[in-house]
Amino acid sequence: MLMGNTAALVAPYLFAHMSFDPLVDLLPVTQVNSAPLMLVVHPSLREERQEFIAYAKDKKGALNYGSGGIGATPFLAVELLKSMAGFDAVHVPYKGGAPALADLVAGQISS
Repeated sequence: MLMGNTAALVAPYLFAHMSFDPLVDLLPVTQVNSAPLMLVVHPSLREERQEFIAYAKDKKGALNYGSGGIGATPFLAVELLKSMAGFDAVHVPYKGGAPALADLVAGQISS
């Protein structure tokens, strides 16, 4: 039994070689919860979404963002936002969302 998130399902699309195929080797039983995602930024940046996107486009890759790692839902969400909005930012992987949030508040990462 595994209590997990969507990272297990997208892993085959992110990693060339895996020791198992989650789409074949795991059987989903039920959805346990649903949680919204929020984009939060350090207060020194623009607070409105459109202002932030314009700011990010102007910075041309100078911003960075933290997530719980490659394949985590927040990582995928920011990559989709970057693609749709047309800006770039450097990914900083963390061992979970809490350390990323602590560095965001401390001003170590941008978003």
